[in-house]
Amino acid sequence: MCVSETLPVSKSGKPRGRETFLDMARSMLALGVAVGLILLVTWRPADSKPTVSPVDAHAVVVGAIGQLTFTPLELDLASSWKTTTAWVEQVPTDISKHHWHVSYVKNSVEYVAIDQSDTSAPEVFVDAFVNSRVGTETVNEISWKTYAGENSDLVATRLEDGLVTIVTANSYPLLLKILSKIN
Repeated sequence: MCVSETLPVSKSGKPRGRETFLDMARSMLALGVAVGLILLVTWRPADSKPTVSPVDAHAVVVGAIGQLTFTPLELDLASSWKTTTAWVEQVPTDISKHHWHVSYVKNSVEYVAIDQSDTSAPEVFVDAFVNSRVGTETVNEISWKTYAGENSDLVATRLEDGLVTIVTANSYPLLLKILSKIN
């Protein structure tokens, strides 16, 4: 086997070292442009906050009113509150019964959710939302059972005329404020 110390030559007879370097530099430039385009398309400033897309809960209520045997509860909150989810579904254990859900967020910090159902198994429905019983609150002469929920949430429930209403909030003062708006 013979080892040569001569550089490869191109068709023009010049050494290929310089051409190889220029080919590599062009390839690196092309990669840099591709990465720059990807960053330009996907980059978000570090201080940008994710936005919450509001939904129209009233439209969901109007669409579902024929299916429901109860009037869904909608809160009349200040304009700083945004409705983030609203839906109606059948209760899995009894398809003739329904579950209404609506949630609200303010400044991505405070949130409230309302769940209602005409389920024939209210204890099972409530158990899906709560961890442990805390006590009882009476607000506007309405008695609510209070519970600890997931993620330090506070949950208030009541059963009236076969309708279970569950209010979830992320602070106790907020929970009391929301309960005072419910008749």
